[in-house]
Amino acid sequence: MPLNVQRVLRRAIDARKRCAAWFEKRGMNDIPALDGHAFFIDVLQKAFDTLKRPNEDIKRPHAASADPPPSTKPSAGVDFDSAGSDTTSGAPSDAHGPASENKPRDKSKSPIYEPEESTWDVRFSIFCLFEDLHKIREQVIKVWTEYNKGELDLVSASIITQAAIELVRRAEKEIYQTYADFFPTQSYEKLVYCLWCGSPFSDKLADGKLDPIKIGPFDEFIFLPTAQILFRFAIFRNLFTMGSWPPPVFPLSLHFISSPEALTESPRMREAEEEDRILSQLFLDMILQDKVDCSKQWEAVQLQQLATFPLDEVFKESLNETTYASARVIWKKGIVSLQNVFTWRLFLDVWRICGKTFEGANMLTSVGNQITKLLFIQHDSSNRNEIRWPRTADSLLRHISHLIEFRCHRVINSFIKMSVLEQHASYKPPDKDTQMRIASNFKIRSEPERKQLQENMEKLDLNFIMPPDEYEFMINRNPLYVGDSLMNLYVQTGYVGIELANHSVSIFSFAHLYNAWRQMGLVESLGLEWNIIEMMMDSQIVPLFAGEFPTTPGAIASRYRYRMGRTSAGNSAFLKRRPWLFRLPAADAIRQFFGDVEQKERGLHSLQELFQKRNQQASGSRTGSSKRANTSHRQLTPVQFMKQLLEHIPGMVVEMTIDYITLTQNCSEIIEGVYKELESSNDFEFVSREKTSEDNLCVTVTEFILDSNAEQYESFTRVGRPSEPFTGGPALKLAAKAFGEFLTKERERQKQNGTGKMHGRFVV
Repeated sequence: MPLNVQRVLRRAIDARKRCAAWFEKRGMNDIPALDGHAFFIDVLQKAFDTLKRPNEDIKRPHAASADPPPSTKPSAGVDFDSAGSDTTSGAPSDAHGPASENKPRDKSKSPIYEPEESTWDVRFSIFCLFEDLHKIREQVIKVWTEYNKGELDLVSASIITQAAIELVRRAEKEIYQTYADFFPTQSYEKLVYCLWCGSPFSDKLADGKLDPIKIGPFDEFIFLPTAQILFRFAIFRNLFTMGSWPPPVFPLSLHFISSPEALTESPRMREAEEEDRILSQLFLDMILQDKVDCSKQWEAVQLQQLATFPLDEVFKESLNETTYASARVIWKKGIVSLQNVFTWRLFLDVWRICGKTFEGANMLTSVGNQITKLLFIQHDSSNRNEIRWPRTADSLLRHISHLIEFRCHRVINSFIKMSVLEQHASYKPPDKDTQMRIASNFKIRSEPERKQLQENMEKLDLNFIMPPDEYEFMINRNPLYVGDSLMNLYVQTGYVGIELANHSVSIFSFAHLYNAWRQMGLVESLGLEWNIIEMMMDSQIVPLFAGEFPTTPGAIASRYRYRMGRTSAGNSAFLKRRPWLFRLPAADAIRQFFGDVEQKERGLHSLQELFQKRNQQASGSRTGSSKRANTSHRQLTPVQFMKQLLEHIPGMVVEMTIDYITLTQNCSEIIEGVYKELESSNDFEFVSREKTSEDNLCVTVTEFILDSNAEQYESFTRVGRPSEPFTGGPALKLAAKAFGEFLTKERERQKQNGTGKMHGRFVV
């Protein structure tokens, strides 16, 4: 039996054992159901042992008379409807229909049995789903802990979290599709109710052995404390959307008014009370933002003032931030899905790790100013190879400008919040009226009960949950929002950088020069290491070098001429296709997460394909060829997908955040310096031969140096000096000298001022 089949069967056996043990451990008294589980596990184990035998044992025919009846042979077909029942007589029916009474049964063929869907199968699937969710949650907590320690960047943590949320959405959808008859209405309540009815806690609650107020292990397993907060906003959605702001929000501690000791004496209950406060305050700020509707007002103003620059659909989609969209569907439509509950459970986990000291507003402002400065290209009339933005980048530049304005500088209207809070500060609900309303809700009539109620309220210190005084609370205490905003901004900045790099061939030309220096040993001998250019060359090896680095001078020169379309194959059609265009596959996949559900699903699929390519590349398989990658692999499980995210996302973010804008300017400046060195040198005929050329300066200079180096190598080998390695021709060494001067100047600037152009990434 193939190993992959063995692994799948073994996982099924282990999962069944784990589920049966879980129900049995918690006092399950449904003996027939447990016997059915145990019997099915035994059947799977025997089937596994049988299939592991040699092929000749499996193919050996069995005598018909030696077969016992199906009801007494465990390894034969099993009728799951009668498993565990007292009646075992009667042969089970064939799944393809009953055999004719007059026609004898063909004993050479075994009947096929298929189990019918039962409630226990549904409960088991839901149990496995929640088990996977807790494993995903552990990985996300680990990711944000690493970020808080400075071991991981914010964008990587945000991408992993965003993908984890989408994996939960996909898993929840699969449950609904698989068991459509059981879930005509799709909601978190239906899933939890199905699992709750099969748990021993339901019987304990009915018998009075379980405290309905305290948070138990089953409540933690199904994320019930978080769901209760969301249900309050879903149930009273009309009050939040149609009433004035801030609406009255009673804390969940109101449930403990009959026994305040249960809240004050339990650390977990105090944590739940704090989570209720922070999540409710965040929702209140989001509701205010939704009421003000800054996005639509700002969009209308921009469309009126800048009629020639309308906001496109891509920009509108990019404003769909994860936490805001998840919260809005709760208070607008009253929908609480498992994905929503899991999203806000992750938010609370992230807030506990780093949210209390997180300063998202300052971070967004800093990044917005940094990228704004990055996009401004200063023109230099003395530079023959001056860098300018191409017309094709206009829409991207407008897109980034709008994102910076909306996500970084005008995230929330602080003035409106300040004025509303000042008006509301003078109004406080009378304590007597509040007590009377609570008393009426609890149907308290006698005076002793009222006194006891007043004492309990004083112990709990019951008050409405008020909006936070901090005007930028929605950003400063929400790392998920800031990470999502930076992820969006970095993707768009990466795109516009690629657009500039493809328009100007300075990076393309310099990469071939750098490869020549590296192959000739000049990079190591002269100390010309530049990490960011080497990283870029590795990530863009296909458009730059057709999938592999040329090593000899002749191959280096011919590869450059071919990739630039300057050989016999370089006709107009070749130049139009431009097969060397740079791409950002990681950004292409991540960008899908800002779209609708279908786009997000494609984003997960694209990420899985990238993981497969990177795994093949790490194992030594060449993925740089033009052949289509193998996409026939099965879909990863949520836990497997999370492992791939943790392994690959940090490296993919590094490649995605390469600063192609600054790198383009640096490479242009270096080649301009090389040109001046060649022009002032008397050892070359470069000036007189190429002065009237209309070609791009980068192409002209690079082609001259590489061709000259190839000619020098031919002369070197013709003389025959095998004991002396070829270290490059004079033109190549002169270009290396000019590059060394640039490196020295930039390193000195970075050492003195702490800033420079050598870092190569636009990451704070």
